[in-house]
Amino acid sequence: MEAYDIFISYISWAGGGKSRPVLVYALNDELARIYPITTQYDNKSEAVRARYFKISDLSEAGLEKLSYD
Repeated sequence: MEAYDIFISYISWAGGGKSRPVLVYALNDELARIYPITTQYDNKSEAVRARYFKISDLSEAGLEKLSYD
């Protein structure tokens, strides 16, 4: 695993969770910082959308749908 790799991880929250693609943002010997990837960009508020960036090469990332991180 390296920074900027995309892989599937189980993301949990109170009352549940699910497997979803994540972006590895930073990595060292003790910690991997990851960000979930979403396809639900249009459903978010403008303030939330301002923090996302579009994943431009879906095939290289192994994604099928237009996705944002």
